[in-house]
Amino acid sequence: MKINSEEILNDLISVFKINEYRLEGYRKIIKSAYSPKHLRYFQRKIDEGEMMIQELNPILHASMENERAADTYDDGRIDRSQFFFGIAKASDNPMTVIVSCQFGDELLVKIYQRILSFMEHKMYSSMALKSVLSRHILHIEETAEDIKGIISEKYMVGV
Repeated sequence: MKINSEEILNDLISVFKINEYRLEGYRKIIKSAYSPKHLRYFQRKIDEGEMMIQELNPILHASMENERAADTYDDGRIDRSQFFFGIAKASDNPMTVIVSCQFGDELLVKIYQRILSFMEHKMYSSMALKSVLSRHILHIEETAEDIKGIISEKYMVGV
């Protein structure tokens, strides 16, 4: 079943792009990680994020009403989640990087929830897409909570 809601389609495409920004933010965290434990943790999150993008891409393309490609689509808007991941990428302050990634994750979860809510309301039948989005939400929520713990313990950064 094709998605014919322009807003939700744009959200799906945004999720695809934001996940790429998310990985860039996590790569920046790795550069400031002095704990091998945190370095390994965020490398796993990068690997997980790359798998999420690979998993989402074919489902997204199959769900699109028209033929525009998610990887070439750009409507000029920057989502708040993307904004925070952009801050993380641009900052040299380790605390700013990790906090921006936390905020970006929390806002990304809201986009996923909005998409799933629309799909439930419209009885959109792509179980594959629903399953992928639901699984991604769990991973992202878990990461946001873990980052909160890291920040509160100040393990990650020499603050």
